[in-house]
Parts: sequence; C-alpha cells; structure tokens
Amino acid sequence: MFTRPRLPSRTALCLLAAGLLAMVGTSVLVVPHRAFGAEFDSDGQVPLRGPIVELEWVDPHTWILPAVTNNDGAKKVWVVEGGTPEILLRRGLRENYVQPGTVVVLTGDDGRARTARANARDLILPDGRKFFIASSGTGALYDHGRR
Repeated sequence: MFTRPRLPSRTALCLLAAGLLAMVGTSVLVVPHRAFGAEFDSDGQVPLRGPIVELEWVDPHTWILPAVTNNDGAKKVWVVEGGTPEILLRRGLRENYVQPGTVVVLTGDDGRARTARANARDLILPDGRKFFIASSGTGALYDHGRR
C-alpha cells in the first residue's frame, strides 16, 4: 500500500529557516576589522604638506591623497586614512573644504610598512582651521597623548 511521505512540521521548517538566516547573518555581520597597531606606528608621527590629489568621502573611512614633496624634491602621493564621513561632519569638517588642489597639512601615524600610507590625526586647512580627523579612538583629549 502506498503511503504518503510525511512532510516536516511547521516548527521544524521555521527552525531550519532561522538556522540558515543565522548562518548567513553571521557570515555577513562578523567581518574582522584590522587592528590599528598592526598597520600603523603610533610613535611614528609624520607631518605631510601638499595639495590634495584625490579625496574619497566614503564609509567606513575617508581617504585623503596629498602630493607631498620629499626632501630630494620628488613628489609622492600619500594615502591617508581618516574617520568616517559622519564623524568628520560632526567635528565640523565639510567635503567642500578639502577639494582636489587644496594645499593642506596633515599629521598622522606612519604606516609600519613605510609605504607612503598614514592614519590621520589632524588636518589643517590653508586658512588655519584645524580638524581632528582620526579614524581610531574617540577623539577625546586623552587619546594619542592629546592633552
């Protein structure tokens, strides 16, 4: 005699769906973020001065690329990582303040690989306005020895 196959219960289907969603959600949500100390040297401060070649105002970090003239006269484009656009907006910086061609002074932590890459701390505009644009830390005065 033919018997109809038993279908899984509604509870079992819901548990299976929840488990699949949890696995997918976990793989999307648990994305490791690189450690600051592994990539940058907090004792290796670099002052950078030059015109902005490019600016990327995107999450999760802003990127400012100034053309810096080396001691030998050669120009090198640095890649400087800043905080998120939302954080910089809250600190008073606007995207139109830092357009390509604007000559800025940036201070930050040099990359451990010494490959013209830095993590920004401060940005000084031509008119003298200074912005804390770091991507790491809270920006509080006790961060990075800023007293």
